[in-house]
Amino acid sequence: MTTLIMNQLDVYNIYIYNWHNLLGFTVIAIIYSLVVKNYYFKFFAWTCILIVTTTAFIDYPTLLDVKTRNFNQFSYNASGFLTIILTLFYFYQLLQSLYVSNLTQYPLFWFSAGILFYYAGTLFSYLFIETTFNSSVELRQQYWVIDAILSIVLSIFLGISIWFIKPPDNFC
Repeated sequence: MTTLIMNQLDVYNIYIYNWHNLLGFTVIAIIYSLVVKNYYFKFFAWTCILIVTTTAFIDYPTLLDVKTRNFNQFSYNASGFLTIILTLFYFYQLLQSLYVSNLTQYPLFWFSAGILFYYAGTLFSYLFIETTFNSSVELRQQYWVIDAILSIVLSIFLGISIWFIKPPDNFC
């Protein structure tokens, strides 16, 4: 019903999806910069935030125009690629330090695995989003099916990571 009303008003939700991509990457990069103790990694994470924000605002009408029908041309590719790099660096740091005794019960492992599956799975579809999404209805539906399946996988992994979060000792 909401989509029908918004469509009648010529307001589309693609600009919200564009903002979601930018804000989601920022949250992921901040989480990794807080968890990893390496100074160079922290610097790299904050540099990635700056890069993705800059690339998103190169195509600023897709962020600011509520009537846009276009995906942001640059931020999906940049954020997907840099998220994969950040996640792989985190896994490398995790294997180097060996401070986790049981990896399968570590919440950030499940979070990172879900992030890696989602962004690695959608990276190529985001590379060709402009040509596939706007070319035909069949390709658009296939894109959303792939994205929805990978979002479900991400949600399952995030659920597992929440399951393994321990409450504080003074929690009643």
